[in-house]
Amino acid sequence: MNAAQPGTTSAIAATRGGAYWFLSRLLLERPEAGFLGEIAVRAAARDNDDLLLLAEHAGRAARDEGLSIDLLREYTFLLRGLREGEGPPPPYESLYREKRLMGDSTAHVMRHYHAAGFGDIVPEAGPQDHVGVELRFLSLLCYHEHLALNDGAIDRALELTARQRRFLDEHPLRWVDELCACIEDASRLPFYASVARLTRALLHEDRMLLDELDDEYRAA
Repeated sequence: MNAAQPGTTSAIAATRGGAYWFLSRLLLERPEAGFLGEIAVRAAARDNDDLLLLAEHAGRAARDEGLSIDLLREYTFLLRGLREGEGPPPPYESLYREKRLMGDSTAHVMRHYHAAGFGDIVPEAGPQDHVGVELRFLSLLCYHEHLALNDGAIDRALELTARQRRFLDEHPLRWVDELCACIEDASRLPFYASVARLTRALLHEDRMLLDELDDEYRAA
């Protein structure tokens, strides 16, 4: 993605936030019928091979009960960690970085949330260092960046991009490559392998974009 042109930064912040929100839902929510239909429509509107694959697979699963059941099983196998040693570890940062739940990284993630004015982001996810929760936090920061830009509050927008950059560097980017590789390797259907590739790409590409956006904001 290229740096924003003057007058488009607010829209880009909203788009970035929407991408984070969509991926957080894919990683947090069970792929049940209503959600599958939504995925099929939203993903088909994007010119990206993995998104088009998601759209095609979600559309078929919404119409095919057998495939829908298989996809629900895949979600449980890949993202819920039903049994130790069966499938990849559940997608909690502390499990990947410290080999334990509720580790130091979990507490540090919560400090980021609290410093930004939030408590638990998605309480039902359990420990708040779940990858989907971390993506949801980034989505919320992008939303507030969007609001700041609409109000012409450039200093506030810069504060929010600095917060995003710091969080990315200290948390998701330290473990997302290992997580996504585990999901890709263990996937039996193409759906969540695509989700993993999209997640990894968004985090790395957005981190580079943030530096460019700061330059745009300072020039505004």
